[in-house]
Amino acid sequence: MKKFFLRTKVLFVALILCFFGGLNLQAQTIGEFNAGAFPSDTLSLAGEDLSKVTAITINSLDCSIVPGGTDEMIYFVVPADASTGPIVFVGETTFTAEQPFSVLGRISDAEQMIFFEPMENSPFGGGQVGQVASAYPFDNQAPISFTGTATGNWGWQGGGHPSYSGRMAMSITGGQELVISGINTTGYENIRFAYAIAGANGWDVVDGRLKIAYSANGSDFVNINPSTPWGAGGWYSFIRTSAQLPATENLTIKIYAEGDMTGTVNIDDVQITGYPEGSANIAGFAPAQQVVGKQVVIQGSALTDVTNVEFGKLSTTDFEMSANGKTLTFTLPKGAEHEGDSVKVKNDNDEWEWAGYMTGEANVKVIRSKGGNVSSVDKLKALPAVPTIEALSPTQAPVGGAVYITGMNLHKTTKVMLGDVEITEFMEHTYKIGEEGNMRDTTFLEFYVPEGAAQGMVKVATDNNDDVAESSDQLEIDMEFPAVSITVSAEEGNEQEETEIDVILEATENAIDETSFTIVVSGEGINDDDYDLSADELTIAKGEKMSDTAVLKILNDGDDLEEEEVLIMTLGMRIGSGAVITKDGRQASVTITLPLSIGTEEVLADDLAVIAKDGQVTLFTKDGRVLNNAQVGLYDASGRLKSVHTVNGSEVSLPANAQVGVYFLRVVEANKVSVKRFLMQ
Repeated sequence: MKKFFLRTKVLFVALILCFFGGLNLQAQTIGEFNAGAFPSDTLSLAGEDLSKVTAITINSLDCSIVPGGTDEMIYFVVPADASTGPIVFVGETTFTAEQPFSVLGRISDAEQMIFFEPMENSPFGGGQVGQVASAYPFDNQAPISFTGTATGNWGWQGGGHPSYSGRMAMSITGGQELVISGINTTGYENIRFAYAIAGANGWDVVDGRLKIAYSANGSDFVNINPSTPWGAGGWYSFIRTSAQLPATENLTIKIYAEGDMTGTVNIDDVQITGYPEGSANIAGFAPAQQVVGKQVVIQGSALTDVTNVEFGKLSTTDFEMSANGKTLTFTLPKGAEHEGDSVKVKNDNDEWEWAGYMTGEANVKVIRSKGGNVSSVDKLKALPAVPTIEALSPTQAPVGGAVYITGMNLHKTTKVMLGDVEITEFMEHTYKIGEEGNMRDTTFLEFYVPEGAAQGMVKVATDNNDDVAESSDQLEIDMEFPAVSITVSAEEGNEQEETEIDVILEATENAIDETSFTIVVSGEGINDDDYDLSADELTIAKGEKMSDTAVLKILNDGDDLEEEEVLIMTLGMRIGSGAVITKDGRQASVTITLPLSIGTEEVLADDLAVIAKDGQVTLFTKDGRVLNNAQVGLYDASGRLKSVHTVNGSEVSLPANAQVGVYFLRVVEANKVSVKRFLMQ
């Protein structure tokens, strides 16, 4: 009898599929057979006279036989839409294996099978498990070894998952264990353990007493928690554990039952999967649960070329990719708290009825334009974002006065109402609360009392939930309440001169109590090295109109030819109750303009030439070198940026639409910045 063995092609996945008893095309017989693989995996069949094999089918679907095989080795591809079922080899006659071929469920396109053990006579990776006629169930062979006191359990049991192999499983009860060692996981990341479990007696209670542990060296074990269900029924359930296993040459898995576990469970279809290092995969989330409307960071590899992110049945394009592809940040979409598995409960008539969904637990899928889609093994939990208003501060304010709304889930606010009047201008402020190591973002709102407003309740609507929050107190309009504004001694600064500007707060009336305001500095392109503020908090004393003075100094940070920058100072949080912030832009905030400065060492760009006429600009290099993804900014004589273009080539046209006058071009290449002055004729 000639024996044949199925092995994986090294380029794809380390999977060995063995015939027990062998295949003999001349004798037209086939013995017991065990196999499992992902769809589209390429497998090998080793033996003799294999040129006589003309077709292979899995569950009636044709497998592609790869050209170039020999009498000793041929390769075939599992159909992409294959499912668990009979595997048939067609030669001089047709042979059907007694054991079905298990088509396993792949989470993502790049996921590969590292180890698969159907607990049959010829397991994956060498060694024999569950010899029914043997009193001791383990026959240890390198490189994979099986040890322990678990016993083989023969007989078909209901398959509750698609790749269920059937016939044979390992039974474990209190005090027993199954140890599988010698599994090589090097070269993989996001390595996961999965298995099928069923109660040996129809329903057996596990209650946390069945444990699964792993070791990278064969001696120091780490429990995977949680890894097992509370109980196991008569049908198999397939469980993927959440722990990520190490990449090692000798991974050991131990499945064991504590001594006080009275139930007996069957373990089948043990598998370890992983992703080749650097391939697209989702390893986890930060945080593991999040409020709807807030951001979640997806962690993994090759998270690039993303078109949208799916959470359950919901899809969103509100995401941001990282430069290295290791993270992808997306916002949980509205309705995410309702995604998840359906839940049924028994009613008063002892009948099962639908009771809604689990609170927002679903897998995340990243859709990519190329390279294959990526799904998460773990589920992300979405929490409802019902908005609530806890307080108004102050509860009295004049028209134009600032009011702060504190509460929960006020992020992504779409509408604020004061009585029947809509607040058309409001701002969200985010800050962190909680203890170190457990910080979280929260949001408060700021608005200014509009003209025509009257005393009333404040209401807030958000884009995260259909509920509308309403304040428990009314906001009273007090026209005699002092309003404060911010004034500056100059509204323009100069880096070269390092201008100093006095900053003072002024109230409309004498403050009825001491009140302080924080000063917040912002502005596009403004960094800490652009300015120095002598105090970030100013105070108006009780009975006074004017605050103390802070000095804003514009610093020369050494920048050459920048876009005109605008430094913005805004009144921030109020401390005390003696005055309120007013609404007008030049009172609640002021802007300091920093004119464009031109470094003389950059003005001469001898290798560039410009032809400018009738509003059109042509830029070319004198030596014919090619500009590669260069950023070209067009500035007028006062230093104001007019347009920005990305150009390629040695001669490029810029749609300037500029009037007659003097202009500058600033060309930024990978390691060079050039400036060219020209006259538009």
